[in-house]
Amino acid sequence: MIRARYKLESRDPERAAAAVAGELSSGTFTAVPGETPELRARHGAVVRAVEPIADGPGGTRIARVAIDVPPDNLEPSLPQLLATLAGNVFELRDPVALRLVDFALPEELERAFPGPAFGAPGTRRLSGVEGRPLIGTIVKPSVGLSPQDTGALVAELADAGVDFVKDDELIGDPPYSPLARRIACVRGALRRVEQRTGRRVAYAPNVSGGVEHMLRGAELAAAEGAGAAMVCVHAVGLAGVLELRRRELLPLHGHRAGWGLLGRGASALGPAAHARIWRLAGVDQLHVGGLRSKFFEADASVAAALAACRAPGPHPPVMPVLSAGQWGEQLRDTVAAAGGPDFVYLAGGAIVGHPHGIAGGVRALRAAAEGAAAGRTIEQLAPDVPELAASLTAFGGVR
Repeated sequence: MIRARYKLESRDPERAAAAVAGELSSGTFTAVPGETPELRARHGAVVRAVEPIADGPGGTRIARVAIDVPPDNLEPSLPQLLATLAGNVFELRDPVALRLVDFALPEELERAFPGPAFGAPGTRRLSGVEGRPLIGTIVKPSVGLSPQDTGALVAELADAGVDFVKDDELIGDPPYSPLARRIACVRGALRRVEQRTGRRVAYAPNVSGGVEHMLRGAELAAAEGAGAAMVCVHAVGLAGVLELRRRELLPLHGHRAGWGLLGRGASALGPAAHARIWRLAGVDQLHVGGLRSKFFEADASVAAALAACRAPGPHPPVMPVLSAGQWGEQLRDTVAAAGGPDFVYLAGGAIVGHPHGIAGGVRALRAAAEGAAAGRTIEQLAPDVPELAASLTAFGGVR
């Protein structure tokens, strides 16, 4: 069975759960010709548990609900799975609020979906970095950098010691920075750094767009040895991501721009369900927010996404990507929440806005990352790392 777990709010949670189960399968509010008891027994969704957890406003009650959906109801199609578990059920009048917390599939069905081609192990292998998180940053487009200027900035970042650089989600293929030219300039700059230092630095250009555009961008990125191709998963949809995954050109860096529309509020897609869907679709790296970040999510939401990225199953784990107001202070707790150092840690201001400059910002994060993998706090590390001490002074009060 497909086991879907929801959190719902209703005056009558048992009745609301039954309505959700009906919408997950028969979708009718009254019996129709041909809907026999035998048919419902084979294809009807079944409420397995309703667990009240709290009182809601206005006399409602909040409950956890588990519903089983027969896997034979759908073909091995991720769009169909999403339309089933997170489709019209959200439009029902009752429950008044509904959240798809997570879901589990029979292993045979799960294996029918592609999953990551590279995942966390492939990302780690291609990076050449072992034993600590990958330290990265984002090149912001708001200043209108040309491809040549972008390449120069990325070279400075690479010389400073970053492991990973990505485009911002707001830059695609604009006239002032065409994608093909930007990829060529950035990779040319990185090759020169790599030849000089022997260090590999991954670059993830944003190839989001129509399918043909994405495929051309991913092919260019692969030919240039970019290390990853970034795609805004909600903007291009499951079909776009699945087509990119089918080509297996290079790791797919899944940006979740638009996640707040889906994940914020009482009626929403939960972080674990969200991460599981894109892991099944085949992204290798996935943005999951960040602990104590500038965004709306509580740390528990980030932890749920991290757990789904590495949950046991037939597919490789996804490499989580953490960002949004991250600096050295959150690294130790992130290692604990992620179950180890397999994640990409993106910092913007903590690198380019560091009091000691870009190189100082990278040194501070590298020291924090290495210390975090050994369980040490930045307060313990700072006396021996001036750049980390400067981070404490500069960013310690920023929230």
